[in-house]
Amino acid sequence: MDPIVSALLEYTGATDDPAARKIVSECRLRCADATLEEIANLIALKAPAIMQDRSVVRPIGLLISAIPKCFEGTAILHFRKRWAAEKDAQRRKEQEEAQQRAQTEWWF
Repeated sequence: MDPIVSALLEYTGATDDPAARKIVSECRLRCADATLEEIANLIALKAPAIMQDRSVVRPIGLLISAIPKCFEGTAILHFRKRWAAEKDAQRRKEQEEAQQRAQTEWWF
């Protein structure tokens, strides 16, 4: 639950455990294998726009409604594919940097 509370706090400036539990339970009703990391990532994607919208009176309430919808149908599959590609790119970048460091150290 901690990643969800942390994400809500970071992006909304406030949170409570019941809100975090509600988001997680609603997400897992739609997708049983929804992970806390995925939910936190979706909060990070959705919350900034919600927080900038001055017409939103209860941003956490809107997140409680909006985040679980990302786990309906094939939407989560698209997010998972995107995140996997981002992780692969990051891993390749780190490997290249490690190889460059090793080559530099070898020369010196």
